[in-house]
Amino acid sequence: MRKFSPLPLIAFLLLTHLFLFFCFRLILFYFAYPQITDHDAILEGLYIGLKFDMRYVVFLTLLSNLCLIIPFSERLLAENRFFRYCVCFWQTAVFFVYLLVYLIDILVYFYLNQRVDLTLLDLLEEADIGFAMIWQSYPVFWISLAFFILSIAYFGFWNRVFATHAAVPVHRKKHIVFIGKRAGTSLGFAVFLRCCILLFLFVLGYGQISSNLFPLRWSNAYFSVDKNIALIALNPMQNLFDTRDAVDFIIPDEKYAVEAFPRMKKLLRLPERNKPVDFSRYYAGDKTDKPLNVVIVMMESWTTPKAGLPHGTGAKAGFTDHKEYPAEYALDPTPFTEKLLATSLYYPNFYANARTTARGIFSTLTGIADTNFLASTSSRNPKMVDQHILFDEFAGYERYYMIGGNANWANIRGIFQNNIEDLQLLEESDWKASNSDVWGVSDLALLRESVGVLNKSKKPFIAFIQTAGYHRPFTIPDDNEGFEYAPNPGKEVLDAWGFTNEAEYQALRFADHALKKFFERAEQTDWYEDTVFILFGDHGTIEYNSIMNKGYLAARAQFWHTPFFIHCPKHIPAGINPALHSQADIFPTAAMLAGLSFLNTTLGSPMLQKLPGGLFIPREFEAIEENGAYTYEYSQKLDEAFGNYVYIAASEGVNLLLKDQYAHVSDISDKTHDFDALYDMSEDSGKNLAGELPELAKRMRQISDDYYYTCKYLILHNQKDKYQGSLPGAE
Repeated sequence: MRKFSPLPLIAFLLLTHLFLFFCFRLILFYFAYPQITDHDAILEGLYIGLKFDMRYVVFLTLLSNLCLIIPFSERLLAENRFFRYCVCFWQTAVFFVYLLVYLIDILVYFYLNQRVDLTLLDLLEEADIGFAMIWQSYPVFWISLAFFILSIAYFGFWNRVFATHAAVPVHRKKHIVFIGKRAGTSLGFAVFLRCCILLFLFVLGYGQISSNLFPLRWSNAYFSVDKNIALIALNPMQNLFDTRDAVDFIIPDEKYAVEAFPRMKKLLRLPERNKPVDFSRYYAGDKTDKPLNVVIVMMESWTTPKAGLPHGTGAKAGFTDHKEYPAEYALDPTPFTEKLLATSLYYPNFYANARTTARGIFSTLTGIADTNFLASTSSRNPKMVDQHILFDEFAGYERYYMIGGNANWANIRGIFQNNIEDLQLLEESDWKASNSDVWGVSDLALLRESVGVLNKSKKPFIAFIQTAGYHRPFTIPDDNEGFEYAPNPGKEVLDAWGFTNEAEYQALRFADHALKKFFERAEQTDWYEDTVFILFGDHGTIEYNSIMNKGYLAARAQFWHTPFFIHCPKHIPAGINPALHSQADIFPTAAMLAGLSFLNTTLGSPMLQKLPGGLFIPREFEAIEENGAYTYEYSQKLDEAFGNYVYIAASEGVNLLLKDQYAHVSDISDKTHDFDALYDMSEDSGKNLAGELPELAKRMRQISDDYYYTCKYLILHNQKDKYQGSLPGAE
């Protein structure tokens, strides 16, 4: 057999694995490419990603390479079957872990538009639900079988390669000898060669040779203002390593919240008596003989860009109403909620304060954007469960929380039951219907049975109903009360709207169908006329589409953009209010509608005003009298007077602030503001305007930072006991 140096085999080991992992990167790049705006940075991003990949190829093959470098172990690897099996088994085991992480990374990217990291470990706290969803959404058996077969083939391939390798004989001579079968190298040259190989492997693992001797780090991937470039440059194994310390909540320095308070006090129009950092303000109620009921329905992933509703500031010209869309975009995903517009107050510029669902619920209940990203969601942290929330202020009301699945999910049970006295929590075990998938009973069954529950209430009631059907695996049950599948509109139309596939489109239509049946039943009850229905989404979705402007998409506003309805025709005139609002405003609004006197201790505020006749209209509307009749119209002047901003916690330290048509994106760690971005969501250029509008960018950055530090502080300082026995004061 021909003898050869270990160098070609080491190169073969490295290059084959590098090629494989880079193919994974190219797959991710293929799907990320439509979102990339900085095309000049693509090659550098892929190059940095290649260096990250090489680092982990070195780690994967380290044992095999060390065996090849050391003459004694090199011969054992080639000639001793047991030793070779042990080395191959170790390499196969590490390769299996790598392959699993890469697969999870791709799935996480499709699901959350981010790379895998250790902050996703909180999903394992509901591992049974997560695994059930995966089982129902993906061909787990076939994927597992493919992994097993691939591992066996991988083991067999490298075992064969190492078995055919012939170790180079080493002679104790000072020079290289080339004589027939005894050809070899001198001991000195062999040591030198192997030291060079070892040094070369170290350089590859280190990642770069720089003047300051810093190794390749995750920050190298963030060289472009386009965050999609970082997505294609990061390595999933590196990301897991870099987020290893990101499992504990970062307790912010209190001084930042104190410094921000005077500005926040002015922005939120807090009472003059409030001292840092006190956001409490008292609202005097106006109860009637027959208090209004409140039903809050939180729709899973209910996103404005995919709904057949007015899309607000971010929509392209000609796309504000789907009835006016060009023929190639003809689609009607939410026919019922479109009809609901005629009798409801609708907010096309409404946003979640954070995502995903658990953060959306926390932000809605507390009025605090959940800025806790490095230590799971706040609902999962025992130190943050204790919160003063307005849901508990509904004295004299029956209080319900209804969910189709299990309330242990994300410790939601704790955030509700720990903070709301006499709460009636109804979950999957309480419903007559059987579970349709991992998320429990279907939205249709949940909403259907909820009407029966509310019919039994002997007092005014407030109910928070959480749906989950518009979520993978997008199940439409056999018990669907006549739901009709829409014709498949085709891939081009689905892509234009941002739907990942037809199943998602049909699932959104089924969620709309469930709402239709819910309202049909509610309208037959004796409590319907005196009930306020509040409908909103827990968060938006990550998909891009052709309907919204590039400025809107550059800010990723669709991640948090959700429809918002207030439906109570007897007490609230129908209309469309373009003013900006967020989830933090929901419970202050609900408390006002119920006529409660309440103490608000966080950042939301009522969205409505009450007229002398008992009607409620948006606070940004003015009443106009003509011939004894009143109309209610949006007033830009009133909107400016209220200073409506929406703060969104995008990720740890990354903030999005909305004001009018502008979206400001910043990172709290960027003290020089070099990477701040300002987008006009009403424009289709997608241009960063921070340089052209420096004063606006500076002002929005300050407000964004103030919100961030305030939310960080309030999450840890909004306990119930803090406000018990507080004497209310008139505003």
